Amino acid sequence: MSKPSAPLSAFLLFFSLLLQGQILEPRLDFAHNFGGTYIDYATAIELDSVNNIYCYGYFTGTAQFDPDSSQPALVGANSGALFLAKYSAGGQLLWVNSPGQGNPGGLTLDTNGNLFFTSYQQYNGAKIYKYDASGTHQWTKTINGEARAFSIAIDNTGNLYIGGHYSGSTDFDPGPSFHTLTNNYFNDPWMGPTYYTNLFLLSLDATGDFRWVRNAGGNSYNGVEDLTLHNDQIYFCGNFSDSIIFNPGSANPIQYQSSGGRDFFIVNYNSNGNFNWSQHLGSIGDDAAHAILANDSGQVFTVGHFPRTIDMDPGAGTYTLQPFNNFRSGYCLKLDSAGNFQKAIQLTGTSNMSIENLFIDEMDRLHLSGNFIGSIDFNLGSGNHTLSTAGFSTEDFIAIYEPNDSLFWAGTTAGTDRKTVMAFQGENLFVAGSFFGRFDFDPSPDSLNLNAQYEDVYLYNLRFCESLPIDTFSIYTCADYTSGSGSKVWTQSGFYLDSFPSLRYCDSVVMIDLHIDLPDTSVIQSGFSLSAQDSNAHYQWLECSANGYNLLTGDTLQTFNPIVDGHYAVILDNGFCSDTSACYNIQGIGLNNPLPLGLEIYPNPNQGRVKIKLGAFQQAVSYSLFEANGKLVDHGELHAEPELDLEIKAPAGLYILKLSQANGESLFLKVLKE
Repeated sequence: MSKPSAPLSAFLLFFSLLLQGQILEPRLDFAHNFGGTYIDYATAIELDSVNNIYCYGYFTGTAQFDPDSSQPALVGANSGALFLAKYSAGGQLLWVNSPGQGNPGGLTLDTNGNLFFTSYQQYNGAKIYKYDASGTHQWTKTINGEARAFSIAIDNTGNLYIGGHYSGSTDFDPGPSFHTLTNNYFNDPWMGPTYYTNLFLLSLDATGDFRWVRNAGGNSYNGVEDLTLHNDQIYFCGNFSDSIIFNPGSANPIQYQSSGGRDFFIVNYNSNGNFNWSQHLGSIGDDAAHAILANDSGQVFTVGHFPRTIDMDPGAGTYTLQPFNNFRSGYCLKLDSAGNFQKAIQLTGTSNMSIENLFIDEMDRLHLSGNFIGSIDFNLGSGNHTLSTAGFSTEDFIAIYEPNDSLFWAGTTAGTDRKTVMAFQGENLFVAGSFFGRFDFDPSPDSLNLNAQYEDVYLYNLRFCESLPIDTFSIYTCADYTSGSGSKVWTQSGFYLDSFPSLRYCDSVVMIDLHIDLPDTSVIQSGFSLSAQDSNAHYQWLECSANGYNLLTGDTLQTFNPIVDGHYAVILDNGFCSDTSACYNIQGIGLNNPLPLGLEIYPNPNQGRVKIKLGAFQQAVSYSLFEANGKLVDHGELHAEPELDLEIKAPAGLYILKLSQANGESLFLKVLKE
């Protein structure tokens, strides 16, 4: 049984008000740049569950990755080397390693915080690495041949999927066995036999052992640019020239011919390497797909650019996008899980631009990043939100859109023509890329300028809300308490934090001072006496029966002395909650009990008059006579008399005689009148 709580009502009101919060402009939490003596850039960024940042890329010479310069610089090769760095959510360097030389590819994390990433090097094939969350190397697998691994993903069982391209003969089994693929070649008048590049999709198990590989090829360049997973499905995008054949060697191969220059494709396999479908899109110019992502519903988003009029519906329908003055425009194409057209959006400016990367957050907002020259209106509707670069320099952008395509936020960031990578969690957007020169990374009227003499890596964090104060609310309840957000259940009193996702990115946090205030229902049984252990309650004793409980009128003290055998319990009420104890069995009150020394009762049974020699109970101060149902029929005072002569004027039946002493002790006797 519980009672209403005014603090709880106030808490729920506060919660409802939080959900009506206003959008706030992003705030720069930190920005760093780091690198070596020449070209440095990042190709991937990932977050773990507590927003630790893993940044992967390339550096040259000697590079300092610590913004505080408290950790030693990393020494690589003048010809370039890989770096893998871990930063805290606040931007402090935790560790940095260099796995060796090569060109960086993709990076992914498993649920235990292990890192898997790829690299490639001309004539030395591709590598797949595993490091643990502390930066310790676990294993490296090598794909021998002329292979380049650009992207990697991991499923819930730990299987890895790697995409890229290869030429010539390449062994895709990193173990002692062989699984070699060889593609076509042509005779170059200057170079002689020259191989085309074919795409590959490779799967390894959690230990890095070979599972399967699939390829597709034609008479020119083609390769996998990016891949994504949803449930047991693999989706990848890439580009090709001339022609390409998917599902080769099967009964139903699918061949595409380029529409003019370079076209792009989107393909779906399942986790066992079985082909499901493919789509081909392109204009008469050089089009490209740069990144792909599947959301929680299995819808597939692909981004890239196109320079000429293009039909973005790969099916029987038509959805035409038109660039401005044949400058490159950016697109984001949305297909369903079966490859059917859903929608497409484009960003068009006064000069060339491209969408290079994308992310979808937990609110289904679409984050796009890329580069542009000139001016772009990032508002897809009737409004205007135009951003411009300085002259003809290339800058990167980030634009965030609501599920209905309305603009949430857009801003510029330093950049080159390399891909900007980003990761989003909670209210935090983490961005990495490369730049040179001087750039202000603070989107507010304040400034935070970073300088790069050569091409450096930048890493920064934008928060899309201010830190709200943590308010404390006292909650009183009579049972387990489900938090206001619905995400937690608390079973003990204490202080707890609860957070509420707002209509925007901010998580509103409150502290709950929880009081689960049930009374203590334990009872101590001593002889024929029952005592509740909770001393701060109101009491009502009960007789337990097969049909429930019977209230014992007047029995409202902490200690209860029953006058007849039976089963008894007590209701305890502490003013906010009430609860009922277990039932306790009392047996043996009265006639069949041995009498205390010196005490005699006779005659018993009797005809209405009975004498009691009090013996050791001579100091009794009062007596009470009850019917068996508890009704009081007689009461009197005693004054140290040695004997009580009692007349029972009530009808024949069983009565209970209670003798009470000044120290609180009582004696109960059964008296039978015939």
